[in-house]
Amino acid sequence: MKVVIFLFFILCNLSTAQQPVSIHLTEKDGLPDKEFYGVIEDSKGFLWFAGNKGLTRFDGENYKTFSHPEKRGLSVFEIHVDQQDRIWCVNISGQIFYVQNDEMVLFKDLQNDLKGNLPELAIYDHQLVVSSYLFVRVFDLKTNFEIKEIKNTNTDIALKPLITEDKVVFTYRNDLYTLGNNKPQLWCNLPKDLKAFNRARDVIDLTTYIGKDRTLIIYQNNNQEKFIELLDHNTWKQISVPDVLDGVRIIQVKKIADDIWVCTSKGVLLMQLIDDVLIYKNTLLDDVFSTDIIKDRDDNHWVTTTSNGIFVLPNIHIETIKLPENTGDSRVLETNGNETLYIGTSTGAAFQYDLEHKSLEQLNINGTRAVSEIIYDPYREQKSFLQDIEVTTLGKNNSIVSNLINFSTVKKGHVISPDSIMIVSSNSANVVNYKAQERDNNEYTINILKRGYTCYYDPITQDKYFAMIDEFLKINSNGKRTLLKDKNRGSIITGSIDMDNRSHLWAATFNNGLFEFKNDEVIKKWSEEDGLLSNNINKIKADGDFLWITTDRGIQRLSLKNNTFKNLTKQDGIPSYSINDIKIINNYVLFASNAGVFKIDRELTFKNFNPIEVYFTAVEINNKKVALQSSYQLPQEESQFQITFNSNGLRAMTSGNYEYRLSGLFEQWKRIPKGTNNINFTTIPQGNYTLQLRAVDTDGKTSDLEEVMLEVTLPFYKENWFWIAVMLLSITGIVFYYRWKLRFRESEKNRQLLTLQKEKEMVNLKLENLRSQMNPHFVFNALNSIQEYILKNQREMAGDYLGKFADLIRTYLDHSVKGRITLQEEIDSLNMYLELEQLRFEERLQYTIVINMEEQPDHFLIPTMLIQPYVENALKHGLLHIEGERLLTIKFTQDLEQHRIICTVDDNGVGREKSKEIQSKRIKLHKSFATKATDDRISLLNYVLEKEASIETTDKFNGDKATGTLVTIKIPYTTEE
Repeated sequence: MKVVIFLFFILCNLSTAQQPVSIHLTEKDGLPDKEFYGVIEDSKGFLWFAGNKGLTRFDGENYKTFSHPEKRGLSVFEIHVDQQDRIWCVNISGQIFYVQNDEMVLFKDLQNDLKGNLPELAIYDHQLVVSSYLFVRVFDLKTNFEIKEIKNTNTDIALKPLITEDKVVFTYRNDLYTLGNNKPQLWCNLPKDLKAFNRARDVIDLTTYIGKDRTLIIYQNNNQEKFIELLDHNTWKQISVPDVLDGVRIIQVKKIADDIWVCTSKGVLLMQLIDDVLIYKNTLLDDVFSTDIIKDRDDNHWVTTTSNGIFVLPNIHIETIKLPENTGDSRVLETNGNETLYIGTSTGAAFQYDLEHKSLEQLNINGTRAVSEIIYDPYREQKSFLQDIEVTTLGKNNSIVSNLINFSTVKKGHVISPDSIMIVSSNSANVVNYKAQERDNNEYTINILKRGYTCYYDPITQDKYFAMIDEFLKINSNGKRTLLKDKNRGSIITGSIDMDNRSHLWAATFNNGLFEFKNDEVIKKWSEEDGLLSNNINKIKADGDFLWITTDRGIQRLSLKNNTFKNLTKQDGIPSYSINDIKIINNYVLFASNAGVFKIDRELTFKNFNPIEVYFTAVEINNKKVALQSSYQLPQEESQFQITFNSNGLRAMTSGNYEYRLSGLFEQWKRIPKGTNNINFTTIPQGNYTLQLRAVDTDGKTSDLEEVMLEVTLPFYKENWFWIAVMLLSITGIVFYYRWKLRFRESEKNRQLLTLQKEKEMVNLKLENLRSQMNPHFVFNALNSIQEYILKNQREMAGDYLGKFADLIRTYLDHSVKGRITLQEEIDSLNMYLELEQLRFEERLQYTIVINMEEQPDHFLIPTMLIQPYVENALKHGLLHIEGERLLTIKFTQDLEQHRIICTVDDNGVGREKSKEIQSKRIKLHKSFATKATDDRISLLNYVLEKEASIETTDKFNGDKATGTLVTIKIPYTTEE
C-alpha cells in the first residue's frame, strides 16, 4: 500500500498554491466578535471594522467598540471615512452614524423612509450619498443639511454608488447619473443585455472604478450565475467570467494597485485585468467567507470575514509552500543549483519543489524518521536523504540508486570533489575519499571522534571548518589545524557557519551573538547592542553583499557595506522564528521552519515604515497610574516616571523607530529598542524639563514631536532657603539658649534663697509645733497631776506619771530635729501623749489607735509633728466640753496607688460650731496657734514633696445635733532610710 501511495506521488505533479502568510485575529486577540462586514483606515492610521457587534476601532494594540444610546440593534454596515476623518456607517434600521472625537453621533434616522431596505453609502467632496431602490439622497457634510432627494420610481436596477476621480455616480431610471446643479444628469446608459439580465433574475450588483474612465460591474443571481461588464470610456464591453468564479458568491470587488481583489464565499481571489480579460492569479484564504479587503498605509492587507474574525496579510511577498497534511515540520533544504528545491521533514517525508512552475512532488525514500540532512552531488546530479541510521540516494530521475555514503546521524555534509565528501555527525567529523565505482570502500583523510554541529567548505582555499561540541576548528588543504577562538572569551561554540563575498567567515552562536572572522582572527563580535534582535541565533546564510540571520525574535538582513539591519518579524508576515535551514534560489530566500517552508522576495519583502504620528497613552509615577496630562510636578525623592506611547498600525511598535530626549537634562536623542512602548526614568534630578518623543521612518524623516513638561522639585530640606532658615534658627536658638541659661542661673539662685527661707520657716514652724505640744497649760496640768499623786502619798503613781511625762518631752525634743520619722514612732508618741491626757481626764477618755495596713508601720517614713496637733484639738475643743464618755479613735490605712498614709482622727465631741461658741465666751488667757502652724507647715511640705499632703475636716451630725468631728490627714510616705 505504501509503495502504491509513493508511486502515485512520483507519477503525479502536485500543484501547490503559494499562500501569503496571514495573521488571524479572533476574539482571543481582543476582537468583540468574529463576524465583520467592512473595514477602512483613517488618516491617523486607525483601522475601523463594521461588524455584528457594532463599529470597532483598532490602534495596533487595543480594540474599542463604539455605540449610541438611541442605536437600534448592534450590527452596522457600509463603513466610510470623510475628509474630516469622521467614520460613517449605517444599520439595518436605517440609522446613519458617524464617529468624531471618540464619540458616536446619530446623523439621520431614515427608518420610515427606507422601509427595511439597507441603503448603500458613498462619500465624495464633502457630500454623503445615500442610495436605495426607493431614492437617492445627497447631504452636505459641512452643514449636515440635505441637498437633494431623487425618487427612484419605476426602476429595476440600483447599483452601488460609484466614486470616480471627479464625481459620484448613482443609478436613476435604470441608467447611471451624476448630480449637477442639484439635478440628476445622465452619465452613461447601462447596456441592454445587463438590464435584461437584471429584469430576469433576482441579482446582486457590485461595481468598482478601476481608473482611467474604466468601471467594472459584476452581476450575480441567487444561483451564482454571473454577468460582467466593463465600461471603457463610455463604451460597454462584456467580459468573460473566469472559471474560478463558478459556484462562489461574490461579496465585494476592489481594485488595489494593479490588481482586482474579489472577496467571495470561498476566499479572496486575486485577479488582474489585462487586455480586457480578467486573469486569475491566486486564491488567498481558501474556503474563508470574506466580506471586505483594504490595503493600509503600511501595505498590510486586511480581510474581514463572516465567521472567522479578521485576517491580516502583512506581506504578500512572503509566501508559504503548502505541503500535504501530517508531514511534520520542515527540517532541511537543499537545491540543485537551479530552481529545484528539496525538502526533508520531521516525519521522514521528502519533497521536490519547482519554483518556476510552483509544483510540488513527493519523493520515495526508505526511512520514516526525520530527515536530518540532504546532500546534493553536483557531479552525478544525485541527492542523498539522511535519516538517522538510513540513507536514500535518488538519481536524476528521482529513482533510488546506490547510496553516496553509509554514515548515520549526519547533521551537515558537503560534496567537495568527485571523490570526497565532508560530513559532521553526532559522534564525529570526517572527510571521506571514495572510489567512483566502489563507494563502500571509504578512506578517511580527516577523522575527529567527537560530537559535531556543522561544517563549511571553502572551494577557493579548500579550507575546511568544523564546529564541534567544544571547539571551532579550521583544517587547511595541507592538513594544518587552527583553533578559531575569541581572545577575550575563549572557545566559540557555533551551530551555523558561512562565508561572505569578502572571504569573511561568520559563526553564529546559540546565545552569544555572531562572530566575524578575517584571516582566522575575530574582527568583530555582533550582539544586541549592535542591532541584533537577539543573541540566540538559529541559522545564517551569506547572500552577496548581505548576510541573512535568523534569531528567536525574527529574521534580519545585515548589509555588509554599511553594517545596517533590516528586520522581519511576525508582524511583517514571518510565520515562525524556529528556523531550521536557509537556502537562496534566484531572487528568493527560502526557510525551513516548524511552520513549514516559506519564501520571501529578497527585495520586495522589506517595506518602508512611515509612522503617521506618535502619542502618549498612559503615565505612571512611582508605579501608580495617573491621569494623562500635558505637565507634571514631581518631588525629587519620588521622581520615578514612566510614560507609555503608541503609534497606530500593525507594525508600528515592532518595525518603527522611536527616539526620545529629556530636554534640559540631555539634548541628544536616544533610540528606543524595537518592541518597547514605554520610556522609564528611575529618578530625575531637580529642574524643569521637556520630555520629547518622535518617530523616525526608514528614510530618516521624523514625525512631529509629542511632548510633556516635567517639573521636579527638591524636598524642602534640600532647598537653599531651608538651610538659610536653619542657620538663622540655630543662631536665634543659641542666643535664646544663653539668655535662658543666664535666667535659669538667676532663677536657681532665687530658688535656693527661697528654699533657705522656707527651711527657716519650717524650723520655726517645728518650734511652734513643739511649743504647741509643750504649751504651759498641758505642762501645768501634768505637773498638777504629779503633785496630786505626791500629796496623796501615791509615790509609785507619781513616779510613773513623771517618767511618762519625761519620756514624752524627750521624744518631742528628739523629733524636732528630724525631717522624717517612722510611722511607728509617730504612733508611739501619740500613745504617750494620750496616756498622759487620759490621766488628766480622770479616766473619762477612751481612745483607740487602729492600724489597718499590709506592711509594718516602721517601714514607712513620714514628716514629723503632723498628727499630734489635730489630736490635741480633738481633746481640747471637742471632747473637753461634753459630759459623759469621751471617745477618740485614731485610724491608720495605706493608699498603695498614691503612696500615702491616711490617718483619721475621729471624736464624739461638741463639734466645731459649738466649740467656737464656747471659745468666744471665754477670756483668752492662751493664744492657740498649733493648728495654724501645722497647716502652714503642710503648705511648705507640699512645696518640696513630689506628692502633696492634705487635711480634710468633716463635721458629724445626728439629725441637727453635732456628734463630733472627723479629721482626715493624707500624708505622702517614702520607704527610703
